[in-house]
Amino acid sequence: MLQHAYAMEQAGDTCHIYLEGSGDQKQASQLIERLFGYKFKYVSFGWQDIQTVDIAVATIWYSAIIVRNLPFDCIRCYFVQDYEAMFNPMGDAYLLLAENSYRYGLIPITIGRWLKHKLGKRFQVPAYHFDFGADQNIYRPLEEKRHEQSICFIYQPDKPRRCSHIGLDALGIVKHRRPDVQIYLFGSSPQDKGHIWFEHQHLGLLSLEECSLYNRCTIGLCLSSSNPSRIPFEMMAAGLPLVELVAG
Repeated sequence: MLQHAYAMEQAGDTCHIYLEGSGDQKQASQLIERLFGYKFKYVSFGWQDIQTVDIAVATIWYSAIIVRNLPFDCIRCYFVQDYEAMFNPMGDAYLLLAENSYRYGLIPITIGRWLKHKLGKRFQVPAYHFDFGADQNIYRPLEEKRHEQSICFIYQPDKPRRCSHIGLDALGIVKHRRPDVQIYLFGSSPQDKGHIWFEHQHLGLLSLEECSLYNRCTIGLCLSSSNPSRIPFEMMAAGLPLVELVAG
């Protein structure tokens, strides 16, 4: 989201970022800059006082109704990065809330073609899309670094769609049959990893510079039981062969 907003500002547009929740308004812009490296002039906490704009963009299912109900005329868009209904158990949150957000009359812009197809087939909602990509200043082949037998796995047990148990079971088999293979986990806090019965290294959350891990490993493992993920494209851009699951 922020990459696209920053690109729009570089092209001459003015973007106002409205953050979910509350906080010190004077620190809002600094928060984004500290966490993500992008500096925006206009950043605010809260969705209660959105100023008149030419285009308003929802970025998560429960912000779609905010954009739909804005009290001024504008182009109303919906940046759909995931099929977010699948993040919830089948029930109200899936059927009534998340899926219903696609029926609000906003203009969807999806990342990848799968989501565009899903919205069109299930809801008869036409959408724009852009293809997955990777920043080749960060993710590029550096073959001289690939010197060990190792697997890196994006391990996010707090996200059910990431199939952490399936991934660990598969890696446990690999480690049993090939104890010389180094296993790296990343993408979540090491404090939340739970019981993992085989030898491994948990690297936590990686900075962009630390994603050079993709250049060091032999195979990447990325599982998604909902829609395709951006991470496999970044792994491939770095020249890393990968095993992927997309069950959606």
